[in-house]
This record gives sequence, structure tokens and C-alpha cells, in this order.
Amino acid sequence: MVHKLRLPALAALLILVAAVAVARPWSGEHRAAAQCREHEAQQEHEGRSVNPMYVGPRAAESPCGDRPGHPESFADLARANSARAARTVAPGTRLKPGAFRAAVAQRADLPRIGGTWTPYGNTPLIGDRTEYDTTNGSTREGLADLSGRVTSFAADPGGDHIFAAASNGGIWMSTNRGDSWTSIGDSLPTQVVSGMVWTPADGGTLIVLTG
Repeated sequence: MVHKLRLPALAALLILVAAVAVARPWSGEHRAAAQCREHEAQQEHEGRSVNPMYVGPRAAESPCGDRPGHPESFADLARANSARAARTVAPGTRLKPGAFRAAVAQRADLPRIGGTWTPYGNTPLIGDRTEYDTTNGSTREGLADLSGRVTSFAADPGGDHIFAAASNGGIWMSTNRGDSWTSIGDSLPTQVVSGMVWTPADGGTLIVLTG
């Protein structure tokens, strides 16, 4: 048998439900606060307090935020981030104890050979002479006494060929173990060379990196 609920009875039921909800507005907020405290206590116990900048939001957020039941204000967010960031550092940015001491010890173990260095060529270079290109570089910076700068060396292990790359001077080759040098990169689109390497492929190839 089907019974019809009269309108006055339905209205009374809705009023009763609304009254209960109004009488206990704190229940959801109280439950959220309890969950928040339990969550944070668990995080602290397990040592898993992390900066939310370095993890996904689900792993870092508390169930309720700083004010249970309310949206976070800017002050709440700034205070929480400041407190958490003060206890953590970014992954990979903290050196292990003894790392610097070990690096110094390893440096002392590097192989060494004797010998001295002396300048080669007519130095110093006079960089402020008017016949030089003055569109850019050191000639416009007032630097007069300069020295050459070699950015890379390469050699053919099977012969006497040695190659040198000058910073703004192209590629130079020596066939007598450095007694004399000849420019071989004049046809390159630029004389700015940052690196090069020799490979025995195809009977010997010099790979040059410009720029």
C-alpha cells in the first residue's frame, strides 16, 4: 500500500532537519580540526615534515589548513610557509659531512709533472691601436695591454699535427710540434671558436665548435 505524505508533515520534517544543522554548526569544523591535529602529529612523529614547495600538494597539505573550516588568508599562508621552510632545505643542496675535506684530499692526490710556463709570441698585445676593428670587444673598453687566449687544444696522436683554437682568432695548426703555426680557419663563417676535438674517422677529422 502506498501512503502519501501530507504537506504539513513534510514541512515539519524539513524544519526539524534544518534546526539540527543550525544547532550544531561546529560539528564539521571540530571534526576537521581533530583530523588536522592527528595528521600533523603523525607527520612530526614520522619525521616527514616537508616544505610544500618541494612535494606535491596532496603530500604536503594538512586536512584542514591553519584555520579549520575556513579558507586560508594570505597571512595564514605566509606564516605556514615561513615556519616550514625554516626547517627544510631543497633536495640536493646540502653537502654531506666531510665532503669538503674529502675533496681537498683528492686534489692532493692528483698526478703532477714538473715544468714551467713562459709567454709565447710578441706580448703584450696593444689592443687600442686605431688600425684594429673598433666595433666591439676589448678595443672599445679601453684595455690596451692584452694577451692571447687559447680556448682549446687538439692533437693527432699518429703524427706531429697540433691544433689550437684562439678565442677570437680561429684555428691554428702546427706540423713541427709547436715551433711554428699556420692559420687554417680563415674560411670559417666566424673566427670565434670555443672548442674542438680530433677524431681518426675518415682518415682524420678536426671537429670545431664555433660561437
